[in-house]
Amino acid sequence: MLHSINPVRLEYIYGSFYKHSKTKIEEATVLDLGCGGLIASKALAKKAKKVYCIDEFISQEEKETASPNMICKECKIENFECDEKFDLIVSLEVIEHTDPFALIEKASSLLKKDGILIISTINRTLKSAFGAIFLAEYILKLNPIGTHEYKGFVKPDEIKLIGMQNNLSTLDIKGMVPSFSKKWKLSENTNINYFITLKKDS
Repeated sequence: MLHSINPVRLEYIYGSFYKHSKTKIEEATVLDLGCGGLIASKALAKKAKKVYCIDEFISQEEKETASPNMICKECKIENFECDEKFDLIVSLEVIEHTDPFALIEKASSLLKKDGILIISTINRTLKSAFGAIFLAEYILKLNPIGTHEYKGFVKPDEIKLIGMQNNLSTLDIKGMVPSFSKKWKLSENTNINYFITLKKDS
């Protein structure tokens, strides 16, 4: 599932960063909060100057296949500390599995002024309960049963509010929907999956 959505994730990340940041991606220091299997991290490392990859567990095989400009660290997101500040932080399909306020607060503390935070997650709607849980887990078997809990889903307005409380302005929100030609594509429909871009104000 993560491999299938990775092209559209990268499309959104690059497009939003180019649009909203004064820093070129080739000069950017990036943090992937909750990097999973390094799927997005490895792709970002092909363009960015440096990519930090943070997760509670990163396999030895994944570490060995990481490129030289990737720094992998195993720890909980809330425990990650770094002297460096970041131009871009991404947190992809993570916030619905953790404390949204703690994640956004941590990300804000690690961003440079005018730094960009991009989150992808699942909206808390009746359509997401049907599409992301019942259909994806029980019918199509795209994810193991129990991967998601409806109560963990986060609405865009909730992220916007938490962002405001942590000195972050919301710049953009886009949906992600299935496509027969590309598997997934960007959309104005945010009823299920969506991306949100925030910017550090000071």
